[in-house]
Amino acid sequence: MAPLTRVGLSLIPFVFALLAFTFSLLAITDPDWAERKQYGPDTDAISQTAPIYTLYRSPFRICTELATPENSPPPPAPVNYTYTSNCTNYRPSGLNATSCELPAVLLNNSLSQAGDARQCQQIHIAGNFSIASASLLGIALLLCLGCAGASALALSWGHRNGNALELLTRVLLQPVAVAGAAAAAIAQFYAVLGLVQSAPNNADFATSTGNAEHHDPWVQGRALSVYMSLSWFWALLMVWAAGAVWAWGAEAGEKAHGHRGRRWVDR
Repeated sequence: MAPLTRVGLSLIPFVFALLAFTFSLLAITDPDWAERKQYGPDTDAISQTAPIYTLYRSPFRICTELATPENSPPPPAPVNYTYTSNCTNYRPSGLNATSCELPAVLLNNSLSQAGDARQCQQIHIAGNFSIASASLLGIALLLCLGCAGASALALSWGHRNGNALELLTRVLLQPVAVAGAAAAAIAQFYAVLGLVQSAPNNADFATSTGNAEHHDPWVQGRALSVYMSLSWFWALLMVWAAGAVWAWGAEAGEKAHGHRGRRWVDR
């Protein structure tokens, strides 16, 4: 196999690792883990098609809307409002510093970050596992870069370093990447529970026929349904690509021919 082709194959796991890490960061920084559309008070449950604003929430950010009156007509004329988004950042841990706190801590159960013990536990677990996932996928990205660089240097020097790459891939790179993908899936699972299933008022939509609150239920947003899914998907694809490029080819050749085989980068 031509040297340039071998170098190109070594870059495939790195590209997959870069995509996994990028989507994990996008998920953490995007507040749209869960969203809820709000409608005007003059709309009924059937005609609610054009929301006046949308609320967003993640384990690290809560976005609310500030209403500013556009006019002050005499009663009973309606007052028109302009809505401005206001996002607040929160820490992943710490008393009275996270995006979900007990009313006893806040001394106010009407704040947007107020929640019960079950919901706060689920949100905190989701946030911590998303951070763990991004950290592990970042380490996997650096390991992929190291493997690709070592492979390129070996080709330029005319040396073989397949055994070292296979050991690094099997013992370190693949376990770290699998752990990162698993952490992303766990974060996704607990986020659905905490930000959607356990969200206040969400259960009413499964039991009531009307919508007195003039808003939709909390549903999964872009970061939770798209970014987080793509993060663990690309991480698992990188695990396969790293094994195919740096490890599994040798095992297949050894079984088929009774001697040490050659990886894709050695062919």
